[in-house]
Amino acid sequence: MSAIKVLESSGYDLKSYLENHEKDIILEAYKTHQNNLSLTAKSLKISKQLLKYKIDKYIK
Repeated sequence: MSAIKVLESSGYDLKSYLENHEKDIILEAYKTHQNNLSLTAKSLKISKQLLKYKIDKYIK
């Protein structure tokens, strides 16, 4: 199935679709690293500050 058809069938717009997948990836990595910000940020190759912002955004 093409990416456009997947997006259309999901009911999301592109921004929401990407945020949803980003949320899943970040929260899975955070759990994998036993809620350790430093290890999670390093594994995702993003700053701890950005990771903290995104975790706060997605958990609330």
